[in-house]
Parts: sequence; structure tokens; C-alpha cells
Amino acid sequence: MYPHLQNRCLLGLLLFFASLAAGFAQTTEDWQGKWDGAIEIPSTPLALQIKLQTTADGWEGLMNIPSQRINDMALADLKIEGDQLSFTLPEVPGSASFTGNWSPGTVTGTFTQMGQSFPLVLQQQDAAAAAALQAKIDRIKSLVDSFRIGAEVPGLGLGIIHKGEVVMAEGFGLRNVEDEVPATADTRFAIGSSSKAFTTMGLALLAEEGKLDWDTPIKEYLPDFKLYDKFATEEMTAIDLTSHRSGLPRHDLLWYGTDFSREELYQRLQYLEPSASFRSKWQYQNLMYMTAGILTERLSDQTWEEYIQEKIFNPLGMASANFSVTEMEQSDNFSYGYGEKEEEITRLPFHQLDAIGPAGSINASAKDMLKWVELQLGDGQYQGQHFIGGSQLKLMHKPQMIMENTLIADPSISHPSYGLGWFTYDYDGLTVVEHGGNIDGFSALVFMIPDEGFGLVALTNKNGTPLNYVLSYSIADILLERDGQDWYELVFGDDDENEDDEEEEEEEKEEETSPALHPLEDYIGTYNHPGYGDVVISQEGEQLIVTYYHFSGKMEHQQYDTFKGITEGDEIALDVRFVTDRNGQIEALYSLLDASVPEIRFDRLPAEKLSDPDFLETLTGTYSLENGTEIKISLEGTKLKADIIGQPTYTLEPHQGNSFKLSSFEGFTMEFIMDGKKATALVSHQPNGDFRANKE
Repeated sequence: MYPHLQNRCLLGLLLFFASLAAGFAQTTEDWQGKWDGAIEIPSTPLALQIKLQTTADGWEGLMNIPSQRINDMALADLKIEGDQLSFTLPEVPGSASFTGNWSPGTVTGTFTQMGQSFPLVLQQQDAAAAAALQAKIDRIKSLVDSFRIGAEVPGLGLGIIHKGEVVMAEGFGLRNVEDEVPATADTRFAIGSSSKAFTTMGLALLAEEGKLDWDTPIKEYLPDFKLYDKFATEEMTAIDLTSHRSGLPRHDLLWYGTDFSREELYQRLQYLEPSASFRSKWQYQNLMYMTAGILTERLSDQTWEEYIQEKIFNPLGMASANFSVTEMEQSDNFSYGYGEKEEEITRLPFHQLDAIGPAGSINASAKDMLKWVELQLGDGQYQGQHFIGGSQLKLMHKPQMIMENTLIADPSISHPSYGLGWFTYDYDGLTVVEHGGNIDGFSALVFMIPDEGFGLVALTNKNGTPLNYVLSYSIADILLERDGQDWYELVFGDDDENEDDEEEEEEEKEEETSPALHPLEDYIGTYNHPGYGDVVISQEGEQLIVTYYHFSGKMEHQQYDTFKGITEGDEIALDVRFVTDRNGQIEALYSLLDASVPEIRFDRLPAEKLSDPDFLETLTGTYSLENGTEIKISLEGTKLKADIIGQPTYTLEPHQGNSFKLSSFEGFTMEFIMDGKKATALVSHQPNGDFRANKE
């Protein structure tokens, strides 16, 4: 049949198919976008990502190498010709370069550096999936700002990780309302109790070094550790410390309202009464986390701050993170904190948390907190490098103590527990690991669904707002494509109704009161608790004033010997109940300092003048009873002595007013009657009666 023509046709057909093959990669869309790959270095593949895009000047390429913290490194000598891709990396030593060939969705080639060659295969990310993700992100951005405005939150930093990739790190609203300065992903916010997980990570690193055993009583590491409960003192472990099962209620005013140092707070633990038996009940407890910080210090020979900086912040590259609002204020991008009072957003003063630092003093940006989230989702690896053993990470995320209630009341949230620095519970079949944080003017949340590779950090500058939780569930529902509910409506929808209920309750509280049982001046004095320190009652005109270190306010009389002290700014309410001794003199007060803490007894301290030698000297002399018995009062140093014929010498211990207790005799006091600055008589108060002796 014309074999020479047949050969020519076959040759033409082959050339035609060859031209088609070469033409597969001729369109811009075939190359443009993100490509994932790994340089196949023996035993340790090096993961990387390349982004190719066209510009007015031609092709442009950027490379990320997460394990080496390389971001957006420019590709040089970039050439795309037919089905070939090549580039060099002048920033990398050793004449690094790549050459590869395209096939649909894949580039197979060789990476060369310092004369050595390694295989490198790039896989193109799915364009449709990328577009769908971007649509979700756009929806989330719109939702975030809408919810933020509705919840009256001035500003927030938000970061999201989805399937191991950072898909958002942005700021919304204002970090400085007064000067209208916008918040960004790099804005530092106080994260409050979200700091606790850093403390437990520090302990886990010590455990991995063999310096700590989680189940060994901490008394072996802290011989001076002492609680009110002797059994808890001897048996408390690091797991007990950090899972809120010490038996102690919050006792927050011990640190929040005072200037006690970390060491002073630690020494005062022994005076704080528990409200439940050891390990029987979950009760949130910041002072135990402070103690965990002291444990860290003793085992590492560093301050807690130095250890966390060296072992966590530095390796993760958390450059924005610090431990002090004073340091945060010195940075060029930080947020002020705000609260709501009388329906107005007002700036709140920063609260210095140095003493209680391990429980809540960290400040950081959303962008840096995403590095923390990435570590938590990475099974102990961070950007391809070992950070902590996976078993230690699982221990921190594992439920250690069952909680009675969920943080948000909804049927889809169940089985709430606490791990080590983390809350954990079931959200409609998914395991959530999270921890919030609230401190003056700030509310934070780190929220993760590890099995889905999902993590979120939301940092806001409004006091006590639940917006972070609303955003977390809403965003999780969107990215995980779940049929969620209207979380905003669930949490914020009944605010107006609650305000009406509060007004009705206030009206119901108005009732007639019975008069105080003592003149106002009888209540004046200093009242002491060995743990909490001093509560001072003073008088201004016809008004009693209560002062507890930084808090001071007017006292409103309630019934008989009970008063309510509302501190300035309505920060706390110091409910006070005065009690008298058997002689009718006020000897102590009880105060409800915290809703979670039983009444605390503060014993009245003697007036300072009762230890003043000059005043005591005016009380010395001879006093005669009606039967002629003489009582001789003398002064030895700063102690009054009483001598009665036929009886031992009694030491008079300062009591209150102008009265003294007789040492070793319960219920016996001597009260001096004064005429101006001169003593004229003394009355001996005894269980069997009162006996007056006039001064000779």
C-alpha cells in the first residue's frame, strides 16, 4: 500500500502527541498556586511549600520551610519553560537549586546543594478546595466583626489553624479606643489563665528531664510546703496541684487584693481552710498554680519566668510574649483593657500579676499564640522538631478530674473534665481541649479540636466577655462543615431579659432594717487573719469605711451587726458580720470575701496604744476593790503586770479599747476607766461578774 506514506503518517502522529504532551503545561493555571513537597534527605525529609504566581514582570515564587522557620523566601532565576521549572536559592549556602518536570498536578525533580542531589516532588494544592476554604474564611471575617460589634468588644486578635495550616491571623476593631488605634495579629493582649498550660508544659519538660515525677508527693521537692489539711500536705502531687482537686476554694482576694510576694503567698497557704476534702471535688484554684510555679523554680534553679522564656517562648519563637503588663506597656503594639459600666465602655487599669504569675500573667499576640497551638496539635513536634514527648502532651490533655457543669449550657457539650492546664469535653462527638483566661479588661481563649487538626486563639480586650466561646464554636462549625446552631443568640440573646430580672431582684431586696447594736466607734479597729492579713474599719463622720489593702469603700448597714462594704468602682462587696465576746465587746468580724469561700474570721487586733510604754505608764498604780483588796499594776518593758496578795503575778495581754486579757485565763479581762488621759479605775470582767477597783 505505499509504505513510505504510512511511515510519514505515523511520524506525524507521534509528533502531534508529543506536541500535546508538551502543551499540557503551557497554561498559567497549570503552574500557578501552592505546591507542597519534601526534599528526600536520608532519614529526615525536609518539608517545604512553594507558591508560584504571575506578576506584570513575569513569574514570581516564594518558599516556606517551616522546620527552619523560613517564610516567604524569594526564588531567584525562576524559569518556567514548557514542562520545566527551575530556580536557585541565593539565600541558602551551597549553590542551592532545583530543576524539575511537570506532569498534571505534580513536579518531579532534583534539589542540589553543595554538590549533592536529592529527590524533590511537588504536589499542587487543589485549587477548588483552596477557593472553598477562602470562601469560608471570608464568611468568618464578616461574622467575627459582626459578633464583635454586637457584643461591644472594642478589639480582638484572632488566629486559626485548620488541617495543620494557619488560615487566619488578623486583628479586628481597636486596641486603643481613645486614640482609635486598630488591633492587629501582632497586638499583645493579656491571656490571663490561658497561662496555666504554659506552667504545666514547664512541669512536663522537667518530667521529661527526669527532675519531676508527676505522682510523687511534692513534699519531697518542697519540704516547706504546708496546707491547712495535713493529709493534703503530705499527699499532694504535681497532678493534684494542676488539676484543681486540692480541696481549697478560690481564695482569690489573697492575691488579687494584696501586694504579697509569691513567697509570702506560698507561706500563707497553711492558714487557708479547705471547703472540700482532698481529691473529692473539682474547685478552680489559682494559688495551687502559683505553687506549681514555685515547684518549677526549685527544680530548675531559675525563676518561673526565666524557665518558661528559655524552654518555651524562645524555642517557639514567641517574641511578643512576656510576663508583665509593665513590660507590655513599653512595647509599640499592645492593647489596653476595657470593661462595661453603666452601659459605657471604659478603660480599666492594668493589674500587675507578678506574684501569681504561673496562674495567669502572660501577655502575647494572636500570631505568636498560634505557634503554641501548633505545638499542641503536633503530638509533641513543632515544625518537624521534637519539643516534648507525645505521652507528656497526652497526659496534659487527658481528663484528670470530672467537673460538675459545662462552661456553656448546651446539650451538644457534655462530659466536662479538667486535664493539666486544660479543660476537655465532648462537643457533639468531637473532643475539645481548651482554656480561657480573664483578668482586668481582657478575655482570652485557646480552643482546639485535636482530632480535626483545628485550633483557634481569640484574644479580646473586654472584661469577662463570652464572645471568645461564641466565635470558637461558630468558626469550628463553619470550617468543619457541621450543622451548628446560632451560638451568638444562645449566649447573648437573653441579655435584656436578664437585666429586667436583676432590676426585679433589687426591688425585692428593699426591706426594713434593724438598727446596729453598737455605736459606730465600737466597730473601729484592725482585724487580722493569719493568711489574708488585715481588714481595717475606720470612720468618716457618720460613715464606716472598710479597707482591705487596695480595696476601700463605704459600709452600708444591713441588720444588727452586719454591714455590706461596697468598694470604689463596685469591684468587690465585702460583706461583714461583727461578733462580740462574752462581755459584749466586739472581738472579731466574719467576711464573705468570695462566693466560693466560706466566711473568713478576722480577729480584732489590740489598739497600738496598748503596747505603747508611755500610755501604759499612765495605767500603773494601786487600785482598791470595795472589800479593800489591792491590785497593783506595774510595767515591765511593754507588758503590764497585775499583783494581788495571795495570788501569782498576772501578765496583761492587750485586748481592745482600754482592756487587757489575763494570760492563761479564758474570759477574764481588765478594763481601765479613763478620765481624759488619766486612769481612774479598772473593772475586772469575770465569768461570775464585774468587779470595780478605784485608783488610789
